[in-house]
Amino acid sequence: MNIAYSLRQLGNQAIPFVMSGFPIDPTYEDHIRTLGIDTRGIVELDQWEQSSHAFIFTDQDQNQFTAFYSGPAEVENYSERLEAFYQLVQNELDFAILAPDIARNMIGAASLLEKSPISFLCDPGQQISDFTDEEITRLVGMSRYLVGNYYEVDRIRRVIPTLDSDLEGLFITNGAEGIEWQVGNQSGHEPAVKLLGEVDPTGCGDAFRAGLVHAWLLGAPWKDAVRSGALVAAINMSSRGAQSHNLSNFDETFQRQWGYRPSWS
Repeated sequence: MNIAYSLRQLGNQAIPFVMSGFPIDPTYEDHIRTLGIDTRGIVELDQWEQSSHAFIFTDQDQNQFTAFYSGPAEVENYSERLEAFYQLVQNELDFAILAPDIARNMIGAASLLEKSPISFLCDPGQQISDFTDEEITRLVGMSRYLVGNYYEVDRIRRVIPTLDSDLEGLFITNGAEGIEWQVGNQSGHEPAVKLLGEVDPTGCGDAFRAGLVHAWLLGAPWKDAVRSGALVAAINMSSRGAQSHNLSNFDETFQRQWGYRPSWS
């Protein structure tokens, strides 16, 4: 939902697919409807009183410890529900982001997307620490593009030493050290962006993914796409929470930061 929030702020129509407890908190439901986020893929399961939760603890140096309660993500017929949802919306889709989930769901989703004409960005995130080596191999083997932070990608590389050459695109975030990327025979390193101070790092990884995909969909050069992701992450960092930042001045902020206006935006 964090990724959907930023994509919508940037003018894209995001259609998240997620298992939810029942009923959805009415305040949050109003929040996403006001934003114009498509809710057809939000599946309320009345056998679950709670939705999935992430518990995130941040220290004064912006290091984070995260724990997950998977909740309704554990529903047995996830793949069947996803298949039905895909059949409903497939003609509306340009791209997919496979966001962090339990291994069974991510592998099932990757299997569906691998057979479809829709390209997708694989983002196992913090969930990678719960994957077995076999599950990592299966998930990454079906993916062409992968994003993760330094620690997550290091975990994958220990299982798949040929990771860099196996993928078509790899994006590695490393906090204040910036972002390394390679797509085909292109590669580079872009610095992290510092704007109005470090208020809250929660959701910055999701914001980076939204900014990256936003530019990607508009045909931006890869360097610009990575810079777009870095900028959205920084804007997120300057606000409290993961769904309160404002991206209405994205083009102007991009120009101030990088010295040129994004012609693709």
